[in-house]
Amino acid sequence: MTRGGDGGRLTIASKSNMAGDIRLKDDVVKDDTPDFTDASGCQLCLKKLSKYTCPRCNVKYCSVECYRSRKHVQCSETFYKQCVMDTLKGDTIDNHEKRKMMEILKRFEQEETEDGLTDEGLELGENLEERLEGLNLNRDTERIWEKLTEEEKREFQRAVDDGYIGSLVDTWVPWWINRDASPGEPIRSETTGNCMLPKLLKNIPQLSSLIKSKPASDQTKYNLVNILYSYVYICRYYNGCHHDFLQEAVDRLWRLSAVLYHTVHFSSLDDALRSAIEASQQHKELFNSEEFSLSIIDDILLLLKGSEIDKETHYVELALSDIHRLFAKAIKLSKTDSKTNLAIHKNIESKDHGKSLWLVKKKILFMLAWFCENQEECLTLIPFLVVVKEAMALDVKQLQEEKLKIQKSRMQRPGKKLIEEIN
Repeated sequence: MTRGGDGGRLTIASKSNMAGDIRLKDDVVKDDTPDFTDASGCQLCLKKLSKYTCPRCNVKYCSVECYRSRKHVQCSETFYKQCVMDTLKGDTIDNHEKRKMMEILKRFEQEETEDGLTDEGLELGENLEERLEGLNLNRDTERIWEKLTEEEKREFQRAVDDGYIGSLVDTWVPWWINRDASPGEPIRSETTGNCMLPKLLKNIPQLSSLIKSKPASDQTKYNLVNILYSYVYICRYYNGCHHDFLQEAVDRLWRLSAVLYHTVHFSSLDDALRSAIEASQQHKELFNSEEFSLSIIDDILLLLKGSEIDKETHYVELALSDIHRLFAKAIKLSKTDSKTNLAIHKNIESKDHGKSLWLVKKKILFMLAWFCENQEECLTLIPFLVVVKEAMALDVKQLQEEKLKIQKSRMQRPGKKLIEEIN
């Protein structure tokens, strides 16, 4: 310790436990850092006193920032992911897990309250558990959204926009990808676990019993492709959970397929595919990308090729059976739920919605009966599907190149003077 030249200032040199580590202080100051030996301090930032304990790993922390920090990210993200996946899969969460989830949510809300981020319309003392009491997390999505504060809504939207929510959900592996499975047989996937192939619809009628006037058109196979495209698109869009989102899935599948919605009859394979692709582009909430739209054709190829083991049951039959069940459930729901009557179908012009659903189900049954007797004819589409996809991919590439050229030309074009001084 040395005294400064002014006679009133002290310089203190203290040696730490590490050899050669010298700390200099101009003044003797009381150290207010929490004593972590008594386990009262935050074990993540090591700066503040702890306020909470993680219900999963029992680590003590002081704020939401610490809970979400890199030191704790493995535990927190695992917890979020488990909760999300349990909800998506429809698994029953026991009371202990529910309590843990509510603890985390309430702590987040408490932190937001301390930061002045709560909605002005909420009374003091009202917490998230009270707001969500009696609501079903799977069905009451609109009401849950209304119960959230403005800041909670913004936080959720940010998580959706930056892809965080998507990162918690495993990508579904379609059942038709595994060509070594049979109907009703579990398929094991590293990402989605066990899933089942759709079961074949029972008592498929003879085609002759459905057609009494004239034979089916030779172009029926193109209509089938249009329906399959819409089905595969919806399956991938809902990540394999299309039966869990019955109302939306039925409505969007219906609208993607001109065969089902408008009773259009296509005269070529190209027209059947382009119709469904254009329909998806017209719905902003459905459209993903040009590449995604073209990739659906690969799925149709796999459906047409079918299983390599079970040659008696074709994957196209399973897909049509799955569509038939979707619409059968929708019809049942439209009868039992008269209050909503499939409220999302407000956009559908049909006055008798139940009858429209019934007609679509009859079309699918016809397609099933037709395919059972015309499988070989449909298999001839496989090489043409490859050619059509390549042609469409070339069109997309050329269009993207043209757009790029236009953008470059605009950037290189000198700007016009808006105001010019005249002498």
